[in-house]
Amino acid sequence: ISLSGPIPKHMARRADHGAEKLFDARTDKLRWPELSGGPRGPRNRRAEEEVEKVLPLEERLGRNRELYQLLEGMLRIDPAARATPVEALRTPFFNP
Repeated sequence: ISLSGPIPKHMARRADHGAEKLFDARTDKLRWPELSGGPRGPRNRRAEEEVEKVLPLEERLGRNRELYQLLEGMLRIDPAARATPVEALRTPFFNP
């Protein structure tokens, strides 16, 4: 996951029942692309191709660095690392 970083190990371990099949037991990393078709289905090459087409957030926003900094902080997977509303309001996006 390049948009918001890897899934933190402590969150992968606490995932809902059955979700443990989606993670590699040794590395706690998401089993992608081998599970692109879901836990029971075959690999979905089309889904893999679509994911590969997605540009990183920084590239999608072009030169709007302030918006990137705002979204990058707000879109972190781990709530403990995610920007709070007060932190978000203090970014250059709101304070040019």
